[in-house]
Amino acid sequence: MNGEGLRHYHRSLIFGLVGAIISIFLVSYYSRAIMVVGFGVFLIFLGVLSSLYVIRQCLSSDELRGAMGTIARFTLIIMVATSTLAITHEVTEMHIAAANELELAFSELMPGATRFMPVLDRDNEVIYYEAFDDEGMLIGYAFVSVKDGYAGPIEVAGAIDLNYRVVAITIMRQTETPGLGDKITTPQFLDQFTNVTVEELHLSPHGEIDAITGATISSQAVVDAIREKTMEIEAMT
Repeated sequence: MNGEGLRHYHRSLIFGLVGAIISIFLVSYYSRAIMVVGFGVFLIFLGVLSSLYVIRQCLSSDELRGAMGTIARFTLIIMVATSTLAITHEVTEMHIAAANELELAFSELMPGATRFMPVLDRDNEVIYYEAFDDEGMLIGYAFVSVKDGYAGPIEVAGAIDLNYRVVAITIMRQTETPGLGDKITTPQFLDQFTNVTVEELHLSPHGEIDAITGATISSQAVVDAIREKTMEIEAMT
C-alpha cells in the first residue's frame, strides 16, 4: 500500500466509525436499550460500507481482506460497547423513574414532609426513610413493605408518625383477583389504617382492620406488611 492509499484507509476508517459512534450516542439519549443496539448496528454497518467503498479504490484484494478484518474487529468492539452503554442507560432510567414514583407516593402519604432520607442497612439496602419538614424537623417515617398475597406479592407504601401511628398507606403494586383481592386498593379499605397503632394492626375481631369479604389473604398481607415494618422501625429508633 502506498502512502496515499494508507492515508485514505485511515481517514475513511476513522470517519466511518466515529460517525457511527456519534449517531449511536445521539439515538441512545432518546431510545430504549434494544432499539439503541439495533439502530447502532445498522449505523455501524453503513459506516463500514462507506469505509470499504473508499478503501477499495486504493487497496489490492489481499490488502482489502486485511482491512475488512480490521474493520470487523472494530465493529465488534463498538457493538459490545454500545450494548453495554445502552443497557446501563436503561437501568439508570428505570431506577430514576422508580425513585420519583416513590417520592411522589411518600409526599401524598405525608404532605407535611418535604424531604425523605433513606436509612440503610450494612448492605446499603434501604430499611425505611426519615421524613423531615421544611424546617428540617423529623416528623415521621416512610417505608415500603412487600408481602405475598393470594395471587402474588403486594407492595405497600406507608407513613407513620413519631408515635408509630399510621398516617396513611397506599398500594404500589399488586396482582390480586379483580373484584375481590384488588379491593385492597380502595379508600374503604386503606382509610381504616389511619391513626391505628401497631398493637391495633390486626384483622378484626383482634384488631381494627376489617378484612375484605372473600379476600382475607390479601387483607392479611397488607396488615402484616404494615405491622412488621412499623415494629422494625420502632425497634431501630
